[in-house]
Amino acid sequence: MTTLPEVGEQFSRFAMVYLDESGRFLDSSSEDGSAIVDSDQLGPFLKRTISSAVLGPDTTDVFVWVHGWQNDELRAITTARRLFANLEVWFKSKLAEYPRIESMVPAFVAVHWPSTSLPGPGGYRKIRDRAKAMTERGEAEFFLASLWDISMPRTNAHRSGKSSRQGAATTSIVSATRSEEGS
Repeated sequence: MTTLPEVGEQFSRFAMVYLDESGRFLDSSSEDGSAIVDSDQLGPFLKRTISSAVLGPDTTDVFVWVHGWQNDELRAITTARRLFANLEVWFKSKLAEYPRIESMVPAFVAVHWPSTSLPGPGGYRKIRDRAKAMTERGEAEFFLASLWDISMPRTNAHRSGKSSRQGAATTSIVSATRSEEGS
């Protein structure tokens, strides 16, 4: 069995992106940390936020984690650090078991959205309805497509030795309905 770190407090090799209540992306680097990203700037924003932060030239795989209900920003960051640190340790420990995989260089992205509410059915319904609206009327649905666009040239070039989108890239999505701390 692989021994994994318990906390991952120091792990920082991931990008954190933020959504507001309507599913619009927030630029955490703006003066007040909450400027809404204009739709026409979404691609460049995600490229700047994710590519420059975590997608190196050797990246082979991108893992995205979106927290569930009742997670504030601190809890989302703490859980993302722990999850990603443990995944990285596990990947390194298991790579030798897969001799056809020459290398595994993961990149990690965490998505935080306003998911806290009063406990109970009313609070749950509020957040359930918000999550639905964020996808239907916001821009959350464009996130994965944008991530694919910015990661594909790098992952394919690395895996196949080619400069185009030929070859295979793996983009994995890790999702959770609730973090372990809340279960």
